[in-house]
Amino acid sequence: MEILSTRVTPYIRIDEHLSELEISGISNPRDSQDFYQPILSSIINFVPKRSHINVSFHLEYANTASYKWLFLICKQLSNFLSKGYKIQATWHYDLEDDDMKQLGEEFAILSGLQFSFHETELTH
Repeated sequence: MEILSTRVTPYIRIDEHLSELEISGISNPRDSQDFYQPILSSIINFVPKRSHINVSFHLEYANTASYKWLFLICKQLSNFLSKGYKIQATWHYDLEDDDMKQLGEEFAILSGLQFSFHETELTH
């Protein structure tokens, strides 16, 4: 599954061959449920078919409505982790973006999904 980013939605990639999930960009969809529900369903179907999953988040912005769905994704991944699935989660954030770093830290605490945190420099 691949969903290209728009001005208001993030890039989403679920790569079955590489066992990778990527969510990156801006998350400000008009209807977060319509956007994220099929993605969450795909993740629920994707993970049990893999022995190891690499998950990467690199959000530039997320609105409040997106927080719920991004948290639900993290919580679902944490549930899989607690059932013995191997999940390597990375939270990328721009060097000067404390809000996105803090969001990842909060998701880690609340969901139980442990992230590796990586600073990146804004490229645009």
